[in-house]
Amino acid sequence: MSDYGEFDDNIDYGDEIDGAEAVEDYGDSVLADTDGDGRADVAGYDTSGDGQTDTYAADTTGDGQSDHFQMDLSGDGETDTSARDTTGDGRIDYLRTDTTGDGYMETLMADTDGDGVYDVAMANTDDDTDFDEVTVDGETVSIDDEGALVAEEDQSGDGSADARAYDVDGDGDAEYFRYDTDGDGDFETQVVDRDGDGEDPDAVFVHNDNTETYVDEVRFGGDEPEDGQGPLTGLRGPRA
Repeated sequence: MSDYGEFDDNIDYGDEIDGAEAVEDYGDSVLADTDGDGRADVAGYDTSGDGQTDTYAADTTGDGQSDHFQMDLSGDGETDTSARDTTGDGRIDYLRTDTTGDGYMETLMADTDGDGVYDVAMANTDDDTDFDEVTVDGETVSIDDEGALVAEEDQSGDGSADARAYDVDGDGDAEYFRYDTDGDGDFETQVVDRDGDGEDPDAVFVHNDNTETYVDEVRFGGDEPEDGQGPLTGLRGPRA
């Protein structure tokens, strides 16, 4: 299972380039060594020709390959697209976009099985801190609908539900799970189990930073979430 660890979807790579010791400037593009290891790890491009850098490619893992791309596709000076290769296979499998132009990247898409097709999407449609719409294998539900919520538990014993399961495709099995692991009322961990068997989740998305609403950790593969991140056991809906 890939474990990208903590990352930021909205890094100011312009500041990183400005602070780099080694920079090569080619006019409409620039290469920078931001960590001082003698190898360029951030590239900036002016793709629109307006004299402003609007696209960045970064090697965040130090393997010599760009794995994070940030773009200002609208030309407003704000990053609206963040794309990542989280598994190191050279293919983008994680995409975050600002579809409304409000400065917040509220839509997330993921290719959880590495086949080149996005099979999971999540969206925050009401500007709160939680995703409220999820798509799994082409089936979309509002995750706050009573028809999609099939089970919930108080796993911490504090009297409030902190684990919820949702049936996305209507087959009676839950494919999407939300967990409040720190008791703050915000469901910061999202787990996708596409086949609904309650085992071997396809994706785990975690929001660790209480000051931001971006996902800052993602794992794809087939292992149970780590302790404290909401085990699937016992929260599978009607068939559990």
